Amino acid sequence: MTDSSEISSYNAHTLRVLEYDRVREIVASLADSEEGRAELSMMSPSRDADAVRERLQEVGEVMRALRFDDPLPGLSLHAIRVLFPRLRVKGNTLAIEEIAAVADNLELAGDIRAYFVQKNESYPRIARFATDLSPHEDITAHIRKVITPEYEIADDASPKLLSIRNQLARTRNTLRKTVENILSKLPEEVVSERTVTLRDGRYVIPVRDGMKKHMPGAVHDRSQTGRTLFIEPLETIEGNNRVRELELAEQVEIIRICAELSDRIAAVLPDLERNQDVLVLIDTIVAKARYGARVDGVIPAIADESVLSIRSGRHPLLDWKYRKSGEGTMVIPLTLDISSRIRTMVITGPNAGGKTVVIKTVGLLTLMALSGMPIPANDLTSVFVPAGFFADIGDEQSIENDLSSFSSHMKQIVVMLREAGPGSLVLLDELGGATNPSDGEAIALAVLKKLNRSGAVTMATTHHDGLKVFAHDTEGAVNASMEFDNENLRPTFTLRVGIPGSSYAFEIAARMGMPEDVLDDAASLAGGEKKSLEGLISVLEERVKEADEELKNASAERMSLETVRRKYEAEMEHITTRKNEMLARALAESQEIVEGTNRRIESIIKSLREHHASRESILEAKAVIKETETGLREKSSQIIPKKPEKKTVPVVLLKEGMTVRVESIGSDAVVEEVLDGGEKARIRPFSAQASLIVGRGDLSVSTVKEKKPAQRVIINVQSPKLSSYEINVRGMTFEEACEELERFLDALPASGFETGHIIHGKGTGALRKKIGKFLDADPRVESWRLGNWNEGSSGVTVVTLKK
Repeated sequence: MTDSSEISSYNAHTLRVLEYDRVREIVASLADSEEGRAELSMMSPSRDADAVRERLQEVGEVMRALRFDDPLPGLSLHAIRVLFPRLRVKGNTLAIEEIAAVADNLELAGDIRAYFVQKNESYPRIARFATDLSPHEDITAHIRKVITPEYEIADDASPKLLSIRNQLARTRNTLRKTVENILSKLPEEVVSERTVTLRDGRYVIPVRDGMKKHMPGAVHDRSQTGRTLFIEPLETIEGNNRVRELELAEQVEIIRICAELSDRIAAVLPDLERNQDVLVLIDTIVAKARYGARVDGVIPAIADESVLSIRSGRHPLLDWKYRKSGEGTMVIPLTLDISSRIRTMVITGPNAGGKTVVIKTVGLLTLMALSGMPIPANDLTSVFVPAGFFADIGDEQSIENDLSSFSSHMKQIVVMLREAGPGSLVLLDELGGATNPSDGEAIALAVLKKLNRSGAVTMATTHHDGLKVFAHDTEGAVNASMEFDNENLRPTFTLRVGIPGSSYAFEIAARMGMPEDVLDDAASLAGGEKKSLEGLISVLEERVKEADEELKNASAERMSLETVRRKYEAEMEHITTRKNEMLARALAESQEIVEGTNRRIESIIKSLREHHASRESILEAKAVIKETETGLREKSSQIIPKKPEKKTVPVVLLKEGMTVRVESIGSDAVVEEVLDGGEKARIRPFSAQASLIVGRGDLSVSTVKEKKPAQRVIINVQSPKLSSYEINVRGMTFEEACEELERFLDALPASGFETGHIIHGKGTGALRKKIGKFLDADPRVESWRLGNWNEGSSGVTVVTLKK
């Protein structure tokens, strides 16, 4: 099933040295079917970026299903492809087991189709494959009815077969009873044992050798010892013949039934072939997804440019080894970026420090991604599709071809230099090794310069100092090194980009027990320049460690601050939500009050008209309006200001009658009176009867006009003159006191008094407090206070009216 158009043109040498075949074996072992395993064992990386992305998305869908959805049906399909040529020949009959295998595969096609088609929105790509499956439930049901799980034809597969088997059972039963009756009459010295046995499908009696004359019949067999003859009695020969005839008739009917089933299967052969292709394809996708799930892998992105971004990538073979052994993921993860500005990376560091593992990891992860496999890495990992892929890794010495290690390396490098160009990926291990150091370094430098100029992405490991200088001085090149633990004198297997590494040969030799005098001699022979370079690298590494530690601390602090910020934002969001809820509730309550007040005012107006403005009706109207003003003022004061969502224009100059927006209550209103030199205003919200006093800063310009003027009642009452500036309301309810206070306050100015004394008594203070609120809300009142010691103290309220 491998698409020949997607066969990789990457050379076999690259795939071999990167051990790509071992990865294929791992993934293939996770397939359910023999054909699926064979397909995966032959898969190759593709050079078609769009095809690679599509294959990765298919695997990604199944990975989601494995992790978060119902279990997938098993894909243990039978390898029935070998039956297809036979089915093309008319009249060819399949065996019972082969017919049952076809039914199993049809049933599996139905299960897979049902699973993915009903989850089409979640897994559209796999569902598209599944819709091509043809389960042919009618054929499957017929086969299940005819063939039993033990691969036998059922008795009721046809009426004729049932009749034959019934006759056969009766004939065998009668025959056995006849043989048993004959056996029971024979003396002990004639029979070897009193058991009826079968030989060549016929019932026989075991007779001792030499006693045949006592048991007339046909001899069918002799025991291995030769002491027993198996004789068919003459009386049962006809019965045995009848059994044999019925058995042959049974086989003929079974062959006819199988031929009929084979014809039905042959009629849908194209569907069977397509089913097999689709099921094998899905099996290979599921196997890749299983691998991804088991290694905590991800679906990598495929970049359009020649860039690499690996996040916590693990060498696939090492990672699988540790997971299979149960030791967990002990592979040190690799993180690196090769941007479009970097074409060459020179990796240095100690022996056995992990340099080779780094470039093998990059190579294998790339090959796996191009094969549509998940990779053992973290999210945000991306690779590119190389125009050419070349790798020279390990000892390529070949005795058979009479090639030394150096010659083998040069042979591969010559191919790279000839074929690598823009967009190629080149991996070189121990470049410039296996020969004289100075000559090897010179060749390595020349090779890297040419590859860098060619535009290929090159990763090379080396011990040559000249290559470190090249990476530092050359545009498009960068140094990288494997970290080394100076305290414990061992590698950490962690890649550091941007700084060259030291070989740490002297330190490692000392750790391995090299004599000190030998090390001193080696150091003097190495020369001061080399020691100076090694020392500089060591200092740089220490500084990088310190910088990394500071960065780690800064990151931790930033994460802590980020947590605090998120918590603060969550709290602010909660407060804002609560504020808006309270505001909505307050506004709703205010609206209810306004609507209720309007209804009451309309009722009072009607009453006033009916009673021709009697004194009692007028007093009741005033009390209701006063109570409503007080309620609105209390409710309005509870409304929490809401921050405007749109920009507003503040009011600069307040004028009576102008329309304004009151931001604190989110409503438009009319200015009734300008107060405090223009710093405050008494305003009346639209559709409300009560007025509020607000600051100029709470107002903004509004162009909205009130649709309907509020209905207002102007009442002129001729109040009688008072003989005293005092009123006594002790013992009254607040409602009763309100009526008296209304008359009292109306009559005070007409009687020539600017202040009045309200005698309410001390008591519990409830009446005094309500009278205080009443006076606060009355527009006629300038101020009020409790009486002095000579005025009645807290039992009297002194009120001053406005002039």
